[in-house]
Amino acid sequence: MQRRLADRNTSLRELLGSFRLETSRALLSESDRPVGDIARNLGYSDSTAFWRAFKTRTGMTPHGYRKRV
Repeated sequence: MQRRLADRNTSLRELLGSFRLETSRALLSESDRPVGDIARNLGYSDSTAFWRAFKTRTGMTPHGYRKRV
Protein backbone atom coordinates (compact mmCIF):
# COMPACT_ATOMS: atom_id res chain seq x y z
CA MET A 1 0.00 0.00 0.00
CA GLN A 2 2.78 2.45 0.88
CA ARG A 3 4.43 1.77 -2.46
CA ARG A 4 1.23 2.48 -4.36
CA LEU A 5 0.66 5.66 -2.42
CA ALA A 6 4.26 6.72 -3.06
CA ASP A 7 3.73 6.10 -6.77
CA ARG A 8 0.92 8.65 -6.54
CA ASN A 9 3.07 11.08 -4.53
CA THR A 10 0.96 10.81 -1.40
CA SER A 11 0.94 9.00 1.93
CA LEU A 12 -1.55 7.55 4.34
CA ARG A 13 -0.96 10.53 6.62
CA GLU A 14 -1.79 12.93 3.78
CA LEU A 15 -4.94 10.99 2.87
CA LEU A 16 -6.10 10.99 6.48
CA GLY A 17 -5.37 14.70 6.79
CA SER A 18 -7.35 15.45 3.64
CA PHE A 19 -10.28 13.34 4.82
CA ARG A 20 -10.29 15.03 8.21
CA LEU A 21 -10.12 18.48 6.64
CA GLU A 22 -12.97 17.92 4.18
CA THR A 23 -15.13 16.28 6.84
CA SER A 24 -14.45 19.03 9.36
CA ARG A 25 -15.29 21.72 6.79
CA ALA A 26 -18.62 20.03 6.09
CA LEU A 27 -19.43 19.61 9.77
CA LEU A 28 -18.46 23.18 10.62
CA SER A 29 -20.56 24.66 7.83
CA GLU A 30 -23.57 22.34 7.98
CA SER A 31 -24.04 21.81 11.71
CA ASP A 32 -23.84 23.61 15.01
CA ARG A 33 -21.99 20.76 16.72
CA PRO A 34 -19.34 21.94 19.19
CA VAL A 35 -15.78 22.00 17.83
CA GLY A 36 -14.70 19.61 20.59
CA ASP A 37 -17.24 17.02 19.41
CA ILE A 38 -16.06 17.37 15.83
CA ALA A 39 -12.45 16.96 16.94
CA ARG A 40 -13.20 13.79 18.91
CA ASN A 41 -15.26 12.26 16.10
CA LEU A 42 -12.43 12.84 13.64
CA GLY A 43 -9.92 11.11 15.92
CA TYR A 44 -7.99 14.09 17.29
CA SER A 45 -6.64 13.70 20.81
CA ASP A 46 -8.27 16.97 21.86
CA SER A 47 -9.75 20.16 20.43
CA THR A 48 -6.38 21.95 20.56
CA ALA A 49 -4.80 19.37 18.24
CA PHE A 50 -7.75 19.79 15.88
CA TRP A 51 -7.50 23.59 16.07
CA ARG A 52 -3.79 23.49 15.16
CA ALA A 53 -4.27 21.05 12.28
CA PHE A 54 -7.21 23.01 10.87
CA LYS A 55 -5.39 26.33 11.12
CA THR A 56 -2.25 24.89 9.52
CA ARG A 57 -4.19 23.57 6.53
CA THR A 58 -6.65 26.44 6.05
CA GLY A 59 -5.04 29.51 7.59
CA MET A 60 -8.06 30.09 9.80
CA THR A 61 -9.43 28.70 13.04
CA PRO A 62 -12.42 26.36 13.09
CA HIS A 63 -14.52 29.10 14.73
CA GLY A 64 -13.40 31.63 12.12
CA TYR A 65 -14.26 29.20 9.34
CA ARG A 66 -17.71 28.58 10.81
CA LYS A 67 -18.42 32.33 11.05
CA ARG A 68 -17.23 32.90 7.49
CA VAL A 69 -19.42 30.21 5.95
